[in-house]
Amino acid sequence: MEKKGGSKMNIAIIHPDLGIGGAERLIVDAAVELASNGHNVHIFTAHHDKTRCFEETLAGTFPVTVYGAFLPRHIFYHLHAVCAYLRCMFVALCLLFMWPSFDVILVDQVSVVVPLLKLKKAMKVVFYCHFPDLLLAQHATALRRIYRKPLDFVEEITTGMADMILVNSQFTASTFAKTFKYLDAKGIRPAVLYPAVSVDQFAKPDTFKLNFLSINRFERKKNIDLAISAFAMLHSLEDNVLHSHNLDNASLTIAGKWDRVVVGLDGLGPKVVVPFLFCSIGPCYDKYWEVATRGWVHVLEENCGTRDLMVSLKGLMIHPIGFRFRSPKGLLGSGFDKRLRENVEYLEELKMLAEREGVSHRVNFITSCSTAERNSLLSECLCVLYTPKDEHFGIVPLEAMAAHKPVIACNSGGPVETIKNGVTGFLCDPIPRAFSSVMANFIQDPKLAERMGEEAWRHVTEAFSTKIFGQHLNQYLLDIARRKTE
Repeated sequence: MEKKGGSKMNIAIIHPDLGIGGAERLIVDAAVELASNGHNVHIFTAHHDKTRCFEETLAGTFPVTVYGAFLPRHIFYHLHAVCAYLRCMFVALCLLFMWPSFDVILVDQVSVVVPLLKLKKAMKVVFYCHFPDLLLAQHATALRRIYRKPLDFVEEITTGMADMILVNSQFTASTFAKTFKYLDAKGIRPAVLYPAVSVDQFAKPDTFKLNFLSINRFERKKNIDLAISAFAMLHSLEDNVLHSHNLDNASLTIAGKWDRVVVGLDGLGPKVVVPFLFCSIGPCYDKYWEVATRGWVHVLEENCGTRDLMVSLKGLMIHPIGFRFRSPKGLLGSGFDKRLRENVEYLEELKMLAEREGVSHRVNFITSCSTAERNSLLSECLCVLYTPKDEHFGIVPLEAMAAHKPVIACNSGGPVETIKNGVTGFLCDPIPRAFSSVMANFIQDPKLAERMGEEAWRHVTEAFSTKIFGQHLNQYLLDIARRKTE
């Protein structure tokens, strides 16, 4: 491969699974922006489902090549990390032996491939660390700690072998230094490259409702109960603080990230629609489907309800290959994820909390939220509540501000870097009273929310748009490519 001029490069990107998550969104944005700067960009991955991906990966702007899709994701539902390492190493080896040299390789998430790629001295390797994996992995049991010990060691050593390390926030950078003490002692410091949001997808709202909006996965670490408790506390402030302001029209919408999907069972004729929101092992919850899996999949029927087409599939046993998941818009819920059981349990806990607080009639739960629906909710709300503590980065505040809405968030983690306190939103202690008092300010003065929303939009446009992200990434890669080979 030849460079097209002095500043045009051949860039490879390695990502483990090119699906539809936040990490994938960043990688796709990176590829699009680098290609728009005139570089030749090529994504290599171990998995790319063309029915479950971002549309940019199908547009032809850059090629996507898959190697190692035949390799297992786990061994009898164990060794997920080891399998992820092996799959990415296979991708890296294929790149090394089947392709000419690239100027720069951007590696995402899995650092174990870095030393392999460094075998070609001419190639510079940049590693993007969303958060140290050893802090995300479980170490609860002695066996788990024994299993993770070598993996954690390999993660630190291989991460430090990259020519440049990028992280998603200053918060992650400080966590990186505290976690990888050996690298920090050697003076290895990551640079910060903030993820971005497409500002153009949001129109300026012309009306709003007295509605507070929370958008998050239904996971306990997202601290959504803070939003419910803060909303309930507004009613205790009604006489003392809000005075004549009536809360009859005030509401709280909690939108999650589940998707109902179309489940096609091979050999059973036409596709049927079911409320397939989760897969778990154990009793069914909320009259939804349960799929228990140990090699073979047992599909159980639990009187599915009336929101979708009712089907009855009793005693059916189908191999996992027999499942095809599609949604009307090409996006689908993920497969068998242990966290999804927590989603269901936590949703029930939140509903019970709303009952106890006496605000269940004013709290709306939306478990299935498409992009268009999310944008509509953002357009109509008064402001957005972002409740996670010590969030690594947090894309929701950026989406809210891009939609001309102020954000109330916890005063820790990534939001401290993205929200201008008192200008584009408020950073509060993670307690209901702190959130509630700021929410009351917006109720008393809706124009304040409007003014801060305009400042928020300008702030995101100037600092966190995909264009700005692309400019920063492009400069990082140009700088690293110009360094002389040591």
